[in-house]
Amino acid sequence: MEGFAHLMDKKNAFTLIELLVVIAIIAILAAILFPVFAQAKLAAKKTSDLSNVKQLGLATMMYLNDSDGIYPMCVYDTQSVALQPGSFHVVETVYDEVMPYMKNTGILQSSVNMPGIDFGGAPPDMSVLTHVGLLGAGNFKYASYAPNFSLFEDPALQLGVLGQIVAPTVSESSLTQVTLTVAFYTGRYVTQADPIPDRYTGYCRAAWPSGPTQVFGTNNFPGDDGYMNGINIAWADGHGKFQGWNSNIPVTSPYGCEGAAAPCATYHMPCDLSGIPDGSGSTWGD
Repeated sequence: MEGFAHLMDKKNAFTLIELLVVIAIIAILAAILFPVFAQAKLAAKKTSDLSNVKQLGLATMMYLNDSDGIYPMCVYDTQSVALQPGSFHVVETVYDEVMPYMKNTGILQSSVNMPGIDFGGAPPDMSVLTHVGLLGAGNFKYASYAPNFSLFEDPALQLGVLGQIVAPTVSESSLTQVTLTVAFYTGRYVTQADPIPDRYTGYCRAAWPSGPTQVFGTNNFPGDDGYMNGINIAWADGHGKFQGWNSNIPVTSPYGCEGAAAPCATYHMPCDLSGIPDGSGSTWGD
């Protein structure tokens, strides 16, 4: 009995080698699982981002139903027929126009590109625009999605204001390839002073040799993938789709392609996603 009691009192413990083995196994499992968790988190953000941009596209479709099929303008002065720097008039954007059909400013923010472009605080290069007045009419502050500037045109701009070319509004019926016409996409704002981001260089050097040339236009809003290896796009027919970083949108335009021989590519992933297939092509640098 005494020997049995002695065995009962003896405390069991791991040896140092056993502890090291357990720690090594945990480290190996962590190394295997952590990248999986990170990929799962990015996949969830990608899905959320696609849902947001799709809702933005659907809101635009509802706007068209109430507006005789005419797309909203990208930006305009609510108190004048033309944008007037220094007037401090209220300025509305395409996001304001479709806001009544979303009723949720959170849709404008992408989980892979937070908080997005600060339309309330205004990046320095956009100050010429916000000095007109209240950009966004105070309806929202951030937007992570950039518009197709050829689809949402700017007839209210004075010639030369913000470096833009004044163009008439676009009608839904004028689109010949609506399913392949970009409406909105996950994007970022790049100032005139910003260099080409390193991960864009291989894709954008030809179209963007020296960085942005203006304040508020196509070459200030490249796609931003949030390291998803692609970007989510809302197309003109209202559907949303993920477009791979190296992919090609197989549409062309007969003119307006920066001097390239016609027909030329309408879009250049991910640098220039403005243009209308079979109509106005890439507006890069306009």
